[in-house]
Amino acid sequence: MAPNGGGVGCDAVPSDAPPGTNQTFADAAGPAQYRFSDTPIFTRDAPVLPAGQRVQTMGGVCAVDVQGAVHCSTQGNHGFILATITGVLW
Repeated sequence: MAPNGGGVGCDAVPSDAPPGTNQTFADAAGPAQYRFSDTPIFTRDAPVLPAGQRVQTMGGVCAVDVQGAVHCSTQGNHGFILATITGVLW
């Protein structure tokens, strides 16, 4: 989750993401996208979310499924599913 309700995302992209990208991001204003950042935005000093668990805050929700894929969505019905090999953005 981005600080201050700024969306949902991961400091990671699947192997089929465009070259030069290192983040997956979505917010209520538009569809999810891959992007580049010089610094990690979403990585925090917190435990890894276990499979089957979710975290929700300020309009965003993320969960990890049993295969290890990350599912995130916003109140604006935008989001992504991020796995090692591929991602789905909406």
